[in-house]
Formats: sequence, C-alpha cells, structure tokens
Amino acid sequence: MLSIIINNMDNTKKLLQDIIYNNKPRKDTTINQYVRTLMKLLQNINITKDITNTDFLQDTKSIDTYINTIETISTKRNYYTAILSLMKVNENDKLYLHYKLKETQLNNKQGKLYDTNKMNDKKTTKYNSVSKTDIENMINTLLKENMIQDYILLSLIYNYGYRNEISNLQAITLKDFKRLTEDETKDNNYLVYGSKIFKISRFRFKTDKKYGQIDNDIDNKKLKNVMKKYINTIDTPFLFTNKDNSHYTNQQISNRLSYLTKKYLNTDITGNMIVKISLQDYSKSNKELKEKARIRGHSQAVQSQVYIQ
Repeated sequence: MLSIIINNMDNTKKLLQDIIYNNKPRKDTTINQYVRTLMKLLQNINITKDITNTDFLQDTKSIDTYINTIETISTKRNYYTAILSLMKVNENDKLYLHYKLKETQLNNKQGKLYDTNKMNDKKTTKYNSVSKTDIENMINTLLKENMIQDYILLSLIYNYGYRNEISNLQAITLKDFKRLTEDETKDNNYLVYGSKIFKISRFRFKTDKKYGQIDNDIDNKKLKNVMKKYINTIDTPFLFTNKDNSHYTNQQISNRLSYLTKKYLNTDITGNMIVKISLQDYSKSNKELKEKARIRGHSQAVQSQVYIQ
C-alpha cells in the first residue's frame, strides 16, 4: 500500500501508516510526513520501543509539554495535525476534542500572525526601502559627527543584533566581573574588558529564561577601538545615558533609534527592522547565521521565519 524507509521501530511505523491510511486515505507523501512527525513525538516523550496501539495519545500532559517547547506556531500545529490523523472524528470524544482544540487554537494564532503581518505592510515597506549601505553610511556619519554614544548604539544593534535591552549595558573590568554574585548579575548586561578580553555578557534579555547568560566578543575592530576610548571618557559605567547620567530605558532606546533614523534616513525604523536589514544579503544556509541567532537569543527557525526575507 505505502512505501517508506523503515530503519528502526518498524512495527510502530507500519502501525502508524495503517491507522492513518484507514482513517482517511491520503497521499503517500502526506502519510510519510505524519509518520516522521509522530516518530519524533514518541522519541521526545520517551517511547523507544515498538507500540501496538495508540494509547500513548492518552498522555496529553507529556505530549502538550513537549510540543510547547517548540518555538514556531506552524511546527506546533503540524504535531497536532499528525496526532489527529490517528483519530476518528468524534465530537463526543474528550481526547479527540482536546487535540482538535489545540490545533484550532494554533490555526487561529497563525491567522492572527498573518493579519498582523498584513497590518505591518507599511513598516515592511519602510525597511525594504532602506539598504545595508544606508544603515552603514548613517553609522559612519554618526562617528564623523562625533556622536559616539549613538554610533556605538547603532553599531551594536546592526552588527550583533541586540534588542533594546542593552539600555542598561555597563562597562566593567574582567577582575570586577568575576567578583559579581549571581544576584548581582541576573538583571544586568555588561561590557567586560581586560588586557585580552572585550566582550558583552548579557543576563537580562527577552529570552533569558530559556537561553541563560549569552556572551559574545566584540570582534569589529573599528567599533572595539571606539568603545575602548569611550569607556575611559564617561563618568558612569553605563554606556547609554541621559544628561543626568541615568541609563536609558528600553523605551528611550526605541525613541532614540526613531529619532536618528528619521533624521538620517528620512524614515523612522525600529531596532528589529535594523536587524532584518543587517541580514538582507544572507542566504538561509549561511553558517554565520547560527552565531547571529545565538547572540540575539533565539533559534535559527525563528531567525529564518521572522528575520530572513
């Protein structure tokens, strides 16, 4: 009836094939995709031996917990669609309704995401009208005009993809950094410097609960040299400050980016748009993208779905 490559758990794969096909005849490619998804699900809920029925679907807690670890809405939805392919449509079956509701909720989220993207068409047009060269020229102009704080801010976002959470970035020597306790670091972000080290170490960012501390070297030589000189001229450890030396808030970073891009590019664009522009010339297979995703604090799947056009 069907042809798929069976390497291990042969009986399980054959069982899943037959159940899916008997519930509703589908193309081989569709069934094979469902089977691959279900086999991965079984592996991730620690079922490693052949099964003889679909009783594993009763463990909704383990299944939902695993699927919730997946970042992309479409992939989550695909798992529930594959699960439902094993079940007969039955509006009176609580188990069927559980999985059907999950799939429906994800379909609705995907639809809202699509609607949001349509609403953001104007914003998309903005950043599509701005090139990497435009951003780089603006950054160079900031340096020429001795707007050092702004130069560093734009350079960090453009080159390393940071979000607005670098608003509290503060310079600290490696010696002092090593003395900090966990409580002292947990809500802060640092520029750590020493004789042989110059890196940013982030503890507070959008996805910190998932990724923990993220470190990366500042390897852009021009930016590194400017930052080294800058931290020796300021009266506060914070890199981005108001006139009273209080550090920027995340919102003030957004406001500053809007002001600068409107002034130099004749259109205000956000930090997210700047990151998207910085990735304009990358193909999705480019090896550098893995490191850029790590530094920003998200998966390559999110990077591919959201930031690579």
